[in-house]
Amino acid sequence: MLYNEGEDQTQLLNSANVLESKIESVLHEDIGEVDDLIPLVCCFGPAKYSFIPSGRPANRLIDHEIHDRMKDMFWSPDKFVRAPGGSSPNVALALAAIGGRVAFMGKLGDDDYGQSLLYHLNINGVQTRAVCMDPSAPTAVSLMKVRTEGSLKTNCVKPCAEDCFLQSDINPAVLKEVNIK
Repeated sequence: MLYNEGEDQTQLLNSANVLESKIESVLHEDIGEVDDLIPLVCCFGPAKYSFIPSGRPANRLIDHEIHDRMKDMFWSPDKFVRAPGGSSPNVALALAAIGGRVAFMGKLGDDDYGQSLLYHLNINGVQTRAVCMDPSAPTAVSLMKVRTEGSLKTNCVKPCAEDCFLQSDINPAVLKEVNIK
């Protein structure tokens, strides 16, 4: 039997076309079949904007022992970086970044920070259908400060939407979709 490279390539091309059309039909006809393959993870909790110091008092590493003696650790930075997130949204963003199906459930203020955070979650692949927007409470805003041991301390500026999350704000449809075993 003679080897025919043209026939092999034709068979390979036909197989690839069949596989591609099957995938396309599944994606277009019933997205539910694809969703069943990747489980939904629901992250819920506080979401906030953090203002993080954008510099340090010196161009060298900080020696906390020296700064403690000099009372130099009461540093008040001039500039802050605005960082959307919070522990739950950060987990949701990380899972979405590695290809997971993830939804965030929480409460945001219906203000510029809340709209911006909602947009940030959406463009990074996190489902936000379970997010409640509260027009009567602001989105959480936190200031971060460097502690003596080098860790960051976060202080929430004022009462906010995350403090108003109620049982009635929970979206049961999202929880039903999560496959808890």
